[in-house]
Amino acid sequence: MKVFVTGYSGHLGPAVVKKLDASGAEVIGFDIDQKNVPGLADVRGGDILNYDQVKAAMTGCDEVLHMAAIAMPFYAREQEVFNVNASGTFNVFKACAELGIKRVSVTSSVNAIGYNFGVKVRDLSYLPVDGSHPLFATDPYSYSKGVSEDIGRYFYNRYGISSVFMRLGIGINVEDIRSLRARVDGLLSLPEKEGIREVRRIEAEMDERRLYALREAPPYRNGTEYVYECFTKEQVIWSSHVHNFLIYTHLDDLCDACVCALSARYEGSHPIFVSDYVNMLGIESAKLALLLYPGAKVDFDLLKGYDALADYREAEKMIGFRAKHSFTDLYKEVFG
Repeated sequence: MKVFVTGYSGHLGPAVVKKLDASGAEVIGFDIDQKNVPGLADVRGGDILNYDQVKAAMTGCDEVLHMAAIAMPFYAREQEVFNVNASGTFNVFKACAELGIKRVSVTSSVNAIGYNFGVKVRDLSYLPVDGSHPLFATDPYSYSKGVSEDIGRYFYNRYGISSVFMRLGIGINVEDIRSLRARVDGLLSLPEKEGIREVRRIEAEMDERRLYALREAPPYRNGTEYVYECFTKEQVIWSSHVHNFLIYTHLDDLCDACVCALSARYEGSHPIFVSDYVNMLGIESAKLALLLYPGAKVDFDLLKGYDALADYREAEKMIGFRAKHSFTDLYKEVFG
């Protein structure tokens, strides 16, 4: 099987290419930055925004793994983030339609919902979140991810191309997780209403800083440096984890999910959460949901014990993926 992989030289690409190669796939890499990555059978350089280049490079391939994207709203101007992420996705699907390729796997993001980067963040509708949760993006990155998922639905409806959009959890820094756990323990020690008021205060401060970061500050230097100019470290930790539903995806599991997605057989276009099956704080999930996400309707049948706050079951059902590197193995090491 020849697998066409866009964005193979990015942050996650080399590990994914290595896993695909080990699975027996013949990996064809497509990237504007033509790095030499182990495991590639061929490199076909080009710009994801140049449709003719995309189609020519994809010719002869059997399936597609689309990873090319601008990974943060701070890394480029608003229109550039949208163009690369959404228009690039359209080009990939349109090339598949013309070449007769009927299956596309896409690395999407938990931020498709719009809960992390947006300048106007709303309460979640329900927990655990899943692929059907309403989207309310107000930043270009999250919006582009939601639009890309719409593009997948469009191409299924019109051309019968099936696709999965894998909304990925994040990695961890142990000290950051310990710091967040201590902060959440402190909030849980307060009377319930007082704890929720404090969460609301934290979120209001985050709203102010996001507004500054995405609307008013001079952006688009080094993305990481820029984030730390706009937010305190404590705010970055809160946003990175609480606003990403406290879900974790080990790099090896992400790679396994890509292999599963390419080999699975399903129909339609589906956003699915690819993550661990437990939350990363080692606290009962129902308590976390009621404290950290006030306003969300909680399905207690799906949030038993330390169940993840995003519905990992969709990935099990759709592509046969279940995390092998669970945070449960780290609870004792991290929290004692």
